[in-house]
Amino acid sequence: MRRILVWPSEMIWPANLPYIALLRTMHEPEKPLTPKWLNLSRKKFFVIICLGSMVYYWLPGYIMPVLTAFSWMCMINPRHVLLSQVTGNGGFGFGVFQFDWLTIRSSLDSPILCPRWAQLNILVGFILTCWLFIPILYFTNTWNWKSFPISNGGFFSPPGNPTDIYLSVTFVIGYNLFLASFAALVTHTILYHGKYIVKQFSMSLKKRQNDVHCQLMARYSDVPEWVYLVIFLCAFIIGCVTCHFSHLMPWYYLFLTVSISFICLLLTGIVAAKTNIEIDIVTIVVLLGGVIFKLKPLASLTFVTFAWSTQKQAFILISYLKFGHYMKISPKVMLTTQLIITILAAIIKYGITEHLLKTIEGLCTFTNRDWSCPHMNQLAIVFASNDTGMLKSL
Repeated sequence: MRRILVWPSEMIWPANLPYIALLRTMHEPEKPLTPKWLNLSRKKFFVIICLGSMVYYWLPGYIMPVLTAFSWMCMINPRHVLLSQVTGNGGFGFGVFQFDWLTIRSSLDSPILCPRWAQLNILVGFILTCWLFIPILYFTNTWNWKSFPISNGGFFSPPGNPTDIYLSVTFVIGYNLFLASFAALVTHTILYHGKYIVKQFSMSLKKRQNDVHCQLMARYSDVPEWVYLVIFLCAFIIGCVTCHFSHLMPWYYLFLTVSISFICLLLTGIVAAKTNIEIDIVTIVVLLGGVIFKLKPLASLTFVTFAWSTQKQAFILISYLKFGHYMKISPKVMLTTQLIITILAAIIKYGITEHLLKTIEGLCTFTNRDWSCPHMNQLAIVFASNDTGMLKSL
């Protein structure tokens, strides 16, 4: 993946750029001809902005939470149901203003880093889907959707019939549109990047004569491919042993999870490298896990965890390798650092988890028929528990 997602100059990985700018501001002397706004140096400007953002966040974060999503039109007549549905934050959100940067950047990570053409594509899709298609389905009461909240990720069941589960209109449409968009992503990658992918497999750092970053990085001795293969095999074997002896899921399904993660990493990695938009595959692996492991919630959740975590951690590693590529850090140093941090993080997280489970009473509940813990993927459990097609809305 380094040949495709790290070395080429087309793969920008915009999320790294602010950190690089910050490090250069902190450690590089300013040039005498550097233009200064109001006679401020870059360091002073950075400090002022940080202090200002810290002070301002007290408004939407603590003093006035309404600023997070300010539904000003809804306040004209708060008791009007239709107006609340159309303009409210929990409804379709027409005319809602957001003054909380954390909320604004939740979907795009940071709109500043996302290219304009990508943001326009998202805007057009948002208007057509959220402000046109979904309202039509809701107000025409398609599939009895007016009986449920407009925007809610929870599960609903009619009184006296808990085996049937219904979902809100935004949940169902969003879920199906994601599946459709992922199919489009596969086609787009093949048609627009197929030749590029084949070409990059035969390229090395030294052959990229028109890329100054690659020319400088070629002076370092690269990490051989077999080193990554050995690390992968060790982690894979540990995963197989854990799944088998802990009775989480059959170990041989790890071949499927790794294959899914590898394919999705290539597809979504190109998008993230160019637009800074990460396409989360949890929706797909949740559905697959539920189909494969019916009536086995623990196995389904394990399947989701391995498939999603493998892709997510590979994303993080590739992003860091690109950061080292920009900063001219030795690939061996980058890999060694990431490997040490990963091992330490796994040990620490496992220790903390064991400590919490043993010391906090009622943190997780275990019975002969059910078990639950905080922050679990409830959809994975629901899909795995479905043996009669109980998700009526899907």
